[in-house]
Order: sequence, then structure tokens, then C-alpha cells
Amino acid sequence: MFGSYRVRHYPSASRYAVSVKIQRESFLASAARMLSPDRGRPTFLTQGNSFKILSSRFFALALVAVVVSTVAPVIADENSAPPATESPGPSESNSPIPADSPSPEATDSPIPSDSTAPAPTGSASDSPAPSPAPAPTDSPTTEATPTASEESPSPSDSPSPTPTPPAPLEDQSMRVNLPNLLLVDPRAYSKNIPSIVLSGPRYMLACLRGANFTFDIYSKNAIDSVFNGVKLVEGDMTSSVILSGTTEQVSALLNSNNGTRLTGIRGPVGGFYAVYNFVAMNMPSLDPEFCSQGSGANTRAIYLRPLGLGMALIKNGVKLRP
Repeated sequence: MFGSYRVRHYPSASRYAVSVKIQRESFLASAARMLSPDRGRPTFLTQGNSFKILSSRFFALALVAVVVSTVAPVIADENSAPPATESPGPSESNSPIPADSPSPEATDSPIPSDSTAPAPTGSASDSPAPSPAPAPTDSPTTEATPTASEESPSPSDSPSPTPTPPAPLEDQSMRVNLPNLLLVDPRAYSKNIPSIVLSGPRYMLACLRGANFTFDIYSKNAIDSVFNGVKLVEGDMTSSVILSGTTEQVSALLNSNNGTRLTGIRGPVGGFYAVYNFVAMNMPSLDPEFCSQGSGANTRAIYLRPLGLGMALIKNGVKLRP
């Protein structure tokens, strides 16, 4: 096994010891050759590659350790049995279990549908079945009984407040400063009313009417009705004009541009009347029905009296002095 070796010849006294020593040396030499990392490898692997070999072995061992440490807990979790979970059972309650009672369909006596009296109750073991009773005819039915929702109206059913319609005020006190007589030229076809002073209520209605002439307010020779988007005048440049608004607005319209102008239709304006009616209102309105619902103390009639100028031609002699 270890090869043949030549045995030296020693004296007989130490021949056995020398033989054992030789065998031991040969055995150790053979073992050293077998355990040597360079045995059976090429020369290019044994020279200068020992560090690479050790590094590759270290990384291989580290990779195996990582795989084992990762896979082992997973396998252990899969093999372990899941913990037993207890499903909650029905809790015990101290409330008594109701005894079996006969349903309404099982009773032999029919319950009248139009009666308000409650049906008799009781167990079938301790009370006999009641005999059928005739349905009362004069008892109120449940359909006719008003419910709480029908008796108490909901907020949505409450009527909405209606707007207050325009109407004359009960208190018609006001101040009106307007002349009753105006002198005009008998040949004049127009006449301007002087300034009018009005005060009192917040809202006022003024009704102007006349004969044989028309009323021209604000812009002369033009029909005016709407001011700042609000209609305040009705019937401008006619024989019947209505103004409505605040007292200041009515006064300003009547006194603008030298006052209201009266223009004759068929001839001069002298000898006719111009009637002014003033009504205190709760809000503006151009309804002509309210013109007659004011106080008589607030009505003014202006007489246009012509001056006493004759139209006849008077001839008289003239004396000339030398």
C-alpha cells in the first residue's frame, strides 16, 4: 500500500524498533501527501490562487447559511398546526323564553276588522275559546281616526304670507298748498301751474283731470311715464293723468320745468277748471279706482279765469294841437 521501501540492516537488538520507525515515517509521509491541497491539481491552480479559493468557499457557505435561515422558519410555520379558535356560542340570557302561544290564525273566533275593541288574549290551556261576537255598526273605524300627522300641519303646509295689496290709508291727513284761481290771458292756449307744496304721507296718489286741455308734466311736449326703471306716471299729455310714488317724487314731477303745463285742445284754456285729487296710500299704485277714495279735503279745483280784456275795436277821435 505504501510502496516498497528498502530496510536497512541494523543490529539485531534494535531491528524491530528501526522497522517501526520506518513504517511510521512512511505512513506520515503518505498521509501528508494525501491531505495536501495541491495533490492531483494543475500547477496553475496551486500557484497564487489560494486566496480566491478561500473566498469562493466563504461566499458559498454564506449563501447556504442565508438560504437555510430564510427557508427554515417558513417550513416551520407551514408545518405547525393553526391554533384552535373557538366560535362564539349563543350567550345565555336571563330573560325567560316565551311559551308557545296560539297564533291568531289558529283561534276559532274571527276578529271583526271594523271594531276598535281589542281581541281577547290568553293561552288555550286555561281559558276556553271565546264565542264569535257580532261586529258593532256604530263604532268608529280605524280609517276615520285622524292620525297625528293629519291633525298637526307640517311647516311645509303652512300658508305663505300673502303680499299686502295697495290701498288708501285710513288717515288721509296731508298738507296741500295749491291756488284755487289762476288768471289767464283770454287768448292764451297754454298755462303753467305754479309750484305746489305737498307733505304728509310716505306714498301719495295724484289724479289730474280737466276738459278742453291736456296736462303735460316733467319734459314738455314729450310723454313721460318711467323714471329710473319705475313707472310713476300714467296718461301724460292727456286730459286725465295719474301720478303715484313717494310724496317727494309726486311733488318733483308736478313742479319740474316751471310746473305742469295746461294746453288747450280746441281753443284757449280760459274759463275751465283743473281738478287735483290727492290720496294717501300704503304703497304706490296707478289704479284709477283709488282716485275717488280719498278725503274731500284733499281735492283742489283750479279755475282758469280769463282777464277782463275785450276783443272789440274801439274807435275814437284824436285831437291834434297845433
